[in-house]
Amino acid sequence: MNQVFRNMRERSVCYVYGKLAKDNMTPIDTEELISNKKTIKAFDVRDWIKGQSLFKQMGLLRKVTRMLTSTLKTTISKEFKLEDINSAIVFYENNMTQGKVLIKPFMCSEKIF
Repeated sequence: MNQVFRNMRERSVCYVYGKLAKDNMTPIDTEELISNKKTIKAFDVRDWIKGQSLFKQMGLLRKVTRMLTSTLKTTISKEFKLEDINSAIVFYENNMTQGKVLIKPFMCSEKIF
């Protein structure tokens, strides 16, 4: 983040929309921020969607719905009962790239939905 921020032009805006690392953002050079009038803003897609027309929102809904079975599909590697939470954490730590691990408070053999 800091490297991107240092290379931004004067009066640039950096939009932060998420993070993947566990640690916080690296410290920002405040002199760079102030003297070059750079800005850091949060981007929340929910606010952006609210600013779109109803027609545009409907189009986005259709597009996202089509993507749910491909691009946005989530792989679930394993499901655990709530009482097996410790095993679930160990499994996740050893298989982080295999997919999501679900913790189900009430795990039953058949799907309700």
